[in-house]
Amino acid sequence: MSKGKFFTLIMIFLSISIVFGGWFLIRELLKKEEKELLRRSGQISMQSSEFILQKEEDKKQTQEKNEMEFEEMTTLSDDDIVFILNAWEEGGYIVLHEPQQGQMSMKQAITAGLDWIASLSEQEILPSFLKEGYGFNQTSANLSTIEMRTDSEKSLLSFWEICYIRDDISIVLMIHAESGQIFSATISMRNDKMPYESISETMCRIYMDGVLMKTLFPFLEEEKESSLVLETYNIILKEIKKETIFGWIRWDIYAVDEGEPMTEIRMGLCTKFNSRYQSLMEESDSIVDPPVVYYDSSVTGEESIVRDDEEKKKKLEEQSEAIMTK
Repeated sequence: MSKGKFFTLIMIFLSISIVFGGWFLIRELLKKEEKELLRRSGQISMQSSEFILQKEEDKKQTQEKNEMEFEEMTTLSDDDIVFILNAWEEGGYIVLHEPQQGQMSMKQAITAGLDWIASLSEQEILPSFLKEGYGFNQTSANLSTIEMRTDSEKSLLSFWEICYIRDDISIVLMIHAESGQIFSATISMRNDKMPYESISETMCRIYMDGVLMKTLFPFLEEEKESSLVLETYNIILKEIKKETIFGWIRWDIYAVDEGEPMTEIRMGLCTKFNSRYQSLMEESDSIVDPPVVYYDSSVTGEESIVRDDEEKKKKLEEQSEAIMTK
C-alpha cells in the first residue's frame, strides 16, 4: 500500500472519530444541561409555591388586622355625614375597589346589614320572620367610592352596596365602609307578607311613638328641637340635626303583571340643599289633598285621620270638650 493511501485512510478515520466523538460529547453536555435545567425548574417551582403561600398568609393577616382595626369603628361627625351625603348625591365616576385599612370586609358588611334588618323586624316595620335567621338565597356585595377625589376623601366616601334576595323579597342597603352605618335602604316585598294591613297608618304610628328614625338611623342622636318637615300619606321627612341632616322614608304600593300587589319602602338621609330633599318636597306638592294620619292618645287613645293642622286642631278641641262634659 502506498504512503498516500495510508495517510488518506488515517485522515478518514480521524474525521469519523472527530464527528462521532463530537456527537457523543455534545449529547453528554446536553444531558448535563437538561439535568441542570430540571434541577433549577424544581427550585423555581418550589420557590413559587412558597411565595404564593406566603402571599396568601400575608393577605389573611392583613384582612384580620383590618377587621380588628374596624372593630374600633370610625365615628363620623355631623360635618362628615353632611359631606358624604352631598358628595353621594352629587355623584361622579363610581369605581369598585378592595377593602382598605380601617374599612369593613364583605363579611362584616353583610352581617351589619342583617343586624339592621333584624332591628326593623323587631319594631314591626318589617315582618317578624326576617329576625329569625331568614336565609336569603342570593346575596351580592360591591364596595365602591367616587373617583376624582383626594385619597382621604375617596376612603371617606367608600360604601358597600349589599343586596339580599329571596323569593319576592328584595332588600338593598347602602352601608358606609368605615363606620358600618346604614345610610339608605330600598325594601320590596309582597303586601301579604307585610306585618300590617295599612302601611301608612303603621308608619305614622311608629313615627309618633318616636322609634322610627331611631330604628332606621341609630347612630344619629335626634336633637330635641328637631321638627317634622313633611308628612303625607306615603312620605315622612324629619329633621334630625338642626337644619343640617334629615331622615326620610317613602312607601309605594304597585302591582306587576296583575300579580299580588307589592310594597316598596325607601328610606335614607339627606341634607337640605341636595336633590333628594328637593325632590321629596316637590313630590309632596304634587299630591292633591292627601290624607294625613295623626295620633293623640292623650285625648282619645285612637288615631284620627284629618286633612290639615287646622282641622286637626278643631277635631281635637271637639273631642276634648266632649270628654269634659261627660
